[in-house]
Amino acid sequence: MAKKQASKKKSGTELTEKEIKVIKLTCADKSNDEIALALKKSRSWVDWVKGSIYKKIKQKTPVGMAMYAVKHGIVKID
Repeated sequence: MAKKQASKKKSGTELTEKEIKVIKLTCADKSNDEIALALKKSRSWVDWVKGSIYKKIKQKTPVGMAMYAVKHGIVKID
């Protein structure tokens, strides 16, 4: 079963739907424990996914992730 293409950087890096959900929840100021609960996953899974996201988007912190998310239309600022 192929993963859906959710978002691409110019380099061709794809984010999965689950990664986008984690980004959105992170940008909504949810803790890793809250994200795990919302997605019915373990805390270690959230940590692993965030590590994968940081590598894909070439960022190191939640602030960098949020900036990336706004810049690429994953989240909008009201």
